[in-house]
Amino acid sequence: MKIVHGAESFEIRTGEVELCCTRAGGMMAPVRFNLGGRWVQPYSLPPWQPQDVAADTPPILKTVRGDFFGLPFGDHPVHGTHGDSPNLPWELVEGGDGRLVLDLKMKTLPGAIRKTLRLRPGHRAVYQEHRVSGLDGCYNYGYHATLQFPDDEGTYWVNTSPFKFGSTFPGRFSDPAIGESGALKGNARFSSLAEVPLEAGGTTSLQQYPARDGNEDLVMVSSRDEEFAWTAVTLDGFIWLSLKNPRVLPSTLFWISNRRGAGVTGGGWGLRRSTATSAWAWRRPGRIC
Repeated sequence: MKIVHGAESFEIRTGEVELCCTRAGGMMAPVRFNLGGRWVQPYSLPPWQPQDVAADTPPILKTVRGDFFGLPFGDHPVHGTHGDSPNLPWELVEGGDGRLVLDLKMKTLPGAIRKTLRLRPGHRAVYQEHRVSGLDGCYNYGYHATLQFPDDEGTYWVNTSPFKFGSTFPGRFSDPAIGESGALKGNARFSSLAEVPLEAGGTTSLQQYPARDGNEDLVMVSSRDEEFAWTAVTLDGFIWLSLKNPRVLPSTLFWISNRRGAGVTGGGWGLRRSTATSAWAWRRPGRIC
């Protein structure tokens, strides 16, 4: 266990990957990949550390970083934002030889979650699995991967496997009452990330990023019924690729957050907006039922 960006973290590594996962919330970052002697770190770290924010800040926002698992996924008055998984401390079961196993006993729901992260020698990849036990009923779940982007507008590309349909958030995603703003038209359907309706009229491309400075938007695409689905992002001389089983995780949410301007002020962002850069979060939701 060591302190990484202000949070107690477990670490596993191979010659190709070095991975840290926080004890609080089980959040995976930083993750460094060795590309022939050049190390890259695609996952986002916030422009604050847990001790920098107010004491009453939700645990998920104190530690937020990289990729984490949420159950139930989304906001809830009882379970909190994305449930116990990113808000409570995880306990170490096994660590070493490129394998990390953590357990969480949920408090707002019955049951437990086992998180397994694996690295394989020769692979520049992270394999992750979450097993839920002792839980009955219908619940949304999902992974929340967040990537960091530099400020050079429109220089990075995003693409996905073919999808059945896409939709913007059905209501108002950004809250003007707390100084947030959004660019996309609410409750709009689209068939391509290259042409998504704008609130002001016309369309915009969600394939190039950063874009639409100062805005906070959410869209969803529903995967086709294939053996696997993917999301790819071209970064600084490499491609970040996420693979999933669409039968288990049928939809992908894109939380497009350009915090260089005044797009969002919640959590620690209102204090740190001037030093923040752009991020794009992939929320890969499914449903237990």
